[in-house]
Amino acid sequence: DVPEWDSEEGGLETGATWSGRLKGSPGFMAPEQAVEGGRTTEQTDVYGLGAVLYYILTGSLPINGGNANEVLENTRRGKVVSLHSPRWHKRIPKGLAAVTMKALSLDPAQRYGSADDFRQELTRYLHGFPTAAENAGLLTILRLFYRRNPIRCNIVLVAIMVINLLIAIS
Repeated sequence: DVPEWDSEEGGLETGATWSGRLKGSPGFMAPEQAVEGGRTTEQTDVYGLGAVLYYILTGSLPINGGNANEVLENTRRGKVVSLHSPRWHKRIPKGLAAVTMKALSLDPAQRYGSADDFRQELTRYLHGFPTAAENAGLLTILRLFYRRNPIRCNIVLVAIMVINLLIAIS
């Protein structure tokens, strides 16, 4: 028995929810939402934001399945199609893929602590800084530094070359 939206038993007007029902869109729901009575937290929202970002980047859902039930089962198991796969590797930058995949972690404790933490990590990526999710090495840090400061880096490189040339000549 589903109550009418305008009834006093539950709906938009009362703010009530129906207990014992899954709430969310298959493919965008966090694993904890895909089970009845699952506990939702801020990390559940982070997962949803990660799923939306994944969809924006790829045009497809992060979870595959032939029907809604299969998508829900794959969600419960955390079977996210990786952005690190060869299919997406060349099209999606490593830092952005790492941020997205962290937001889509099966374990809520492995996701960002809040939507604001997720936003801050995306801001770091957008401003050309390495993200914590990608665990950047020295070469990645230097490459990103060069992209943020190409003129300064080129001046320093030319100065080093001139100094080396002068030392070689003398």
